Amino acid sequence: MQHIVTPSRRHPSERVLWMMLVMSAVCGTVTLSVSTWYRYLSAPTVISMERDYMAWNTSFPPITICPESKFDPDLVTQAVSELAEEFGAKNETALRAFVEGLAGATLMSLPDVPVVPDTHQHIPSHAFLRIIEKVSLPMNMTVVTGATDAASHDPTLAPTLTEQGVCYSFNSLVAPYVSPRYWRLGEDAVKGRGGLLELNPLDGSVIAQLSGLPGQYQLFVHGPGEVPALQSPFLTAPAGSLKRLELSTLAVLTAREVRDVTPQQRRCRFTDEPMTATTDTELAPRVPVYSYNLCRRSCRAALLLRACRCVPHLYGPMHNKHGVQVPMCEVRDFGCVTANLGFASTMVNPDTGEPFPCHCLVNCDEDQYVIESDTNNNEWFLGTDLKWSLNKYPRMRLKRHLTFGVQDLLVHVGSLYGLFLGGSVLCIVELVYFLTLRMYWHARATLLAQDPKDPAGGWKGASAGPGAVAV
Repeated sequence: MQHIVTPSRRHPSERVLWMMLVMSAVCGTVTLSVSTWYRYLSAPTVISMERDYMAWNTSFPPITICPESKFDPDLVTQAVSELAEEFGAKNETALRAFVEGLAGATLMSLPDVPVVPDTHQHIPSHAFLRIIEKVSLPMNMTVVTGATDAASHDPTLAPTLTEQGVCYSFNSLVAPYVSPRYWRLGEDAVKGRGGLLELNPLDGSVIAQLSGLPGQYQLFVHGPGEVPALQSPFLTAPAGSLKRLELSTLAVLTAREVRDVTPQQRRCRFTDEPMTATTDTELAPRVPVYSYNLCRRSCRAALLLRACRCVPHLYGPMHNKHGVQVPMCEVRDFGCVTANLGFASTMVNPDTGEPFPCHCLVNCDEDQYVIESDTNNNEWFLGTDLKWSLNKYPRMRLKRHLTFGVQDLLVHVGSLYGLFLGGSVLCIVELVYFLTLRMYWHARATLLAQDPKDPAGGWKGASAGPGAVAV
């Protein structure tokens, strides 16, 4: 800067030349620094391949079973008596039909739920989840695996509420939180549950078996951090059959240091990072976990709220950005839900053909399973059974690493500053010092020197301040 501002006999053209050089250096520093900042915001991670398959564990394939019959007749009888007394229904036959229709409903069959006309007061929608929990089919059977760490995981099926109605999941981190029981009891509903069932090649071949299923069912295979969605592929099995599945898997994991950047930077969310509604058009489920399918469900619920001014009970409690729970649909609103389910399921605007904005991020830790073999024995005489296993242990997995963090950002920007301007961090600190503390004490000393009431006289009255100078 001395070539520009220092009083001397320099030719004006020389000053112009130096000014152009300094401006070019500043522009180069700013341009490349902005590019570095954009890289830090948009691409700080990289996915690499790992092949040391003996050193890691693989999650056993989680499943979700949605039986065709979703309620217990004895529990329905008991619930009808309680509801008739609570809501004053005289026609218990009609009330039973309503309870059975509500408990067995899916998102597509909501209009089939009958209305109870003779209740003294309308059965409110906030009671729907309580009714479903009370009459749901108890699936008390356990999954037999024979794994070496069988004691560390929960062998039971966890009830979960999906867009297919009440289903039951095994080896899922998310399913226990998406249930009427959790929404009623909170964290007490998941106390004592074990972890995931994970296998190592040293465990050998492990086959899971589920016996005594209640009848025909739909079967969903998904990752341990997921739940079934409306458009998830599924398999069916009739009553009195034995289904055998063999699956392969590919895992995508994320290193711990990736948590240092925001979900938007890494373009994924961990399971323990629940979503929140940030705009007027977004909704968030009342669960302490995150999954891609749960996020998509929230988008569909937001579209149905916009069209019908309510959210189906199958989505559970939903909150807006203010933390206020949005209303659940009454029985009279089920027709509107089905009428708007077409564009809500595809999330595409039928008028413009453009997708509705749904900013859902994939799971940071994700296991993808492929069905290698699917066989059915329809002449099975021991009930309705299911067996599934890993076809072979994966010899490769993908892992997301952080390659450009805050430290790298500072190093790059500092290098650019030194390259173009010949400065360093110390220069920046000195510049801040001169523009703040030094300027303050200089201005204070000047004001005191001009004050005629100053008993000390002159600028010496400001000598107590650090950095004060004589002018």
